[in-house]
Amino acid sequence: MTEIGNRELKEIDLIIFKIMGVVLGIDIEQISQIREPDHVEAEDVNIFAFHQKIPFRENKVLYKSPKILFIKDEWPASGIIIDQPEEIISIKTGSIQPLPQLIKKFNRSTPIWGVVPRGEEIILLIDLCRLLKSKTGT
Repeated sequence: MTEIGNRELKEIDLIIFKIMGVVLGIDIEQISQIREPDHVEAEDVNIFAFHQKIPFRENKVLYKSPKILFIKDEWPASGIIIDQPEEIISIKTGSIQPLPQLIKKFNRSTPIWGVVPRGEEIILLIDLCRLLKSKTGT
């Protein structure tokens, strides 16, 4: 089988959520656990809100039902606050489209690594490790 053929058959599982109407997906292999913010001992954990790492146009980002995604194999423990996950989906890696070169050129350290079209929506794929290392947005 060709390289392209193998790529088409592989799948990844994504946790899907929205922030301010933007559909986002994270590979569940990067997540160690999902917790309620009330059940986290803050002194042992670095926690960031998603919009602190990737700024949104709106000045105030609303999390209707916040959850914390903990990043696998990260020490000290680190988590990202997102809105309630909507679903977990499997996608074929062949359906992932790279970011346009223009975006890559202007922001090489972006945690957004690809997009997946799904019906009328486009899912932005986020790398949690890069997100954690990205500078805080304003």
